Amino acid sequence: MQFEHESVGLLLIILIHLVWSQAASEVCECENGKCVKDSMGEEVCICPPEFSQYTPTRCEACNCGPGSNCTFNNFWGFKTCICKKGYKEEKKTCIESCASNPCFNNGTCFNDDNGFACLCESPFRGMLCEISPCSSEPCKNEGTCTVVGENYECICLPPYSGINCEIDPCESIVCKNGGSCTVAQGDAYCNCSMNYFGKFCEFDPCYSDPCRNNGSCFVENKTFLCACEKPYGGERCEISPCNSNPCENGGICIVDNDGYKCFCGPHFEGKNCEKEKDMCTENSCENGGTCRTVKQNVKCDCVEPYSGARCEIDPCTENNPCKNGGTCTIKNGKSTCDCPDPYSGERCENDPCTSNPCQNGGTCRIKNGKIFCNCADPFSGQRCESDPCTSNPCRNGGICKIENGKILCNCPDPYSGDRCENDPCTQNPCKNGGTCRIENGKSMCVCPDLYSGQICEKDPCNSNPCKNGGTCKIKNGKVVCDCRNPYSGEKCDEDPCTSNPCMNGGTCVIRYRKAVCKCTDPYFGVRCEKDLCSSNPCKNGGICKVRGDKAVCDCPDLYSGERCETSLCTPNPCKNGGICKTKGRKMTCDCPDPYSGEKCENDPCDSNPCKNGGTCKIKAERVICHCLDAFSGDRCESDCQCENGWCRRDAATDAYSCNCHSEFGMYAEGVCKACNCGKDSNCTFDRRGNEVKKFCICSKGFAEKHGICNDIDDSWKMYIVLLIAIVALVIVVRLLCCYQ
Repeated sequence: MQFEHESVGLLLIILIHLVWSQAASEVCECENGKCVKDSMGEEVCICPPEFSQYTPTRCEACNCGPGSNCTFNNFWGFKTCICKKGYKEEKKTCIESCASNPCFNNGTCFNDDNGFACLCESPFRGMLCEISPCSSEPCKNEGTCTVVGENYECICLPPYSGINCEIDPCESIVCKNGGSCTVAQGDAYCNCSMNYFGKFCEFDPCYSDPCRNNGSCFVENKTFLCACEKPYGGERCEISPCNSNPCENGGICIVDNDGYKCFCGPHFEGKNCEKEKDMCTENSCENGGTCRTVKQNVKCDCVEPYSGARCEIDPCTENNPCKNGGTCTIKNGKSTCDCPDPYSGERCENDPCTSNPCQNGGTCRIKNGKIFCNCADPFSGQRCESDPCTSNPCRNGGICKIENGKILCNCPDPYSGDRCENDPCTQNPCKNGGTCRIENGKSMCVCPDLYSGQICEKDPCNSNPCKNGGTCKIKNGKVVCDCRNPYSGEKCDEDPCTSNPCMNGGTCVIRYRKAVCKCTDPYFGVRCEKDLCSSNPCKNGGICKVRGDKAVCDCPDLYSGERCETSLCTPNPCKNGGICKTKGRKMTCDCPDPYSGEKCENDPCDSNPCKNGGTCKIKAERVICHCLDAFSGDRCESDCQCENGWCRRDAATDAYSCNCHSEFGMYAEGVCKACNCGKDSNCTFDRRGNEVKKFCICSKGFAEKHGICNDIDDSWKMYIVLLIAIVALVIVVRLLCCYQ
């Protein structure tokens, strides 16, 4: 039992020791500060200004600058400065917000509720005045943008031009046949692909149409080659089978299919007219003469005693030696006379007619032993006593008369002949089916359709009306031309160039049997239908005209520039976002609120409506005043004192109240005081009575103890002590009960 009493006593001693030890550990210590009783009567460590609790028992200097406080995070060893208004933390020190001049482009820095703000010079804008007309990078093709006045200006690299360096000299040049536009030393030119040349690469070696005789031209290895039609050859198809002049004796050579053909004169024949025609026939030479052709004439070699061009003359024929009807014969190369009765003599010269009984020149002869008179024309009768004109032998009105013993007929026109039996139509001189008739004593030919001329010798094809090598033919009473490709038309006078499909002075030529247009500068296109104005480069209603080799824009009123791109509104003369418009020949600016003036140059802030040193700014089309500390109101007209805080306007009441900065509490009207409750903790102050009481408002996971927000996890020690005390008390009670 004594042991039990001793055990209880020992347990009480231990319990008292633990409680005393815990109580002793909570004695207030405050290095660099002082211990002050809080509203609960407990002593807490309070740090002086510009100090903060580093541990629950020690205050550490903030070293953030005059008038600045701080908080410490013991776990991570971080220090966070709490800067006064107009200052910001940088490198663990509070510096003036505008000290580093954060505003770009000559912007003016001033302090505001959020630290600082920039007042930008026109035309700059943005939080730091960093946005300028050049921010959108308007200059193309590596042009350099510079701010000039209220706008921007582009400094272009050669050869580019235009407001935004957008004009490329290659845009107005169209390189043909795969050529590419190249700019060198400020000039644009066409860099032609192989085989092409010319300012716009429009020419190739086939441009001059070098192939003759319908040869086809194509390009190979920077030169031309001709594909010749048979039978032509040579570099330009200029060689034909007729080049060697194969036709002899004046023959005419023409190309025929794959070879040539000779048209020979009337006395020659053979492929090349090399043979003289044989003029001899079976009856060319008489009496056994031998025929041969000499210089296009027939010549007879006669046997004795024959002579004459055809060997037609013999001694009996040339001068019959036999008289009175004696028959002359050739015997042994000599002539002999066989005399009829009653004639005799070597030449039968002896007859009864010696006395010549025949009149009017009649010749007496003997026949069958009788005398007969051979009357001279035109006489007749037994003794030639009759006149032939008695019976009027002349036809067609001819008049008969005797002259020199002969009948003569005087024929009226147009008759002729011994007896006026012939007229001009007798042999029908009319050709091509013409009909001959006599009119007014003359012959004339009535020609069928298409034929003409005195004897209908002319037809429409004589003059060869078919052009360009066309062949003239008469078909069904009409003239028809068979035309060569590519020609057409009634007279083969039309080709693909006849309608002149080339525009703007272009020259149409036939190439490869097709129409090709050779364009004059500056025109181009299949039909020369395009020029530098085809794409209409002129803006704002400008009229494009071609002058020389350039496109020139005639600009309407109010516009100017190479492409009429410049107007009274370009560049925009309206400031502050004004919209430029033209009316007649004048420019006006539509100004956004709250700007005004001819060029929207009037800013409501120019008169500085903000009072008490407030700074005027434009936001969302409204005038906003940034007030100095201690002032508030739309124009900073109200005096609102708020130390270590800022004045806030109540939209409902339009009144201003003081709002403390984070980790500060309202200590008095217009005065905020540091809470010193720890980082991210706020507080309230109770000044009722003689003593000021502070109540910490801790963040989640923290609880107030001794005027400081501590991590809730630190309270486990107290709970253990209380638990031990409760357990010890239960044991003591049970022992006492058992003892009784």
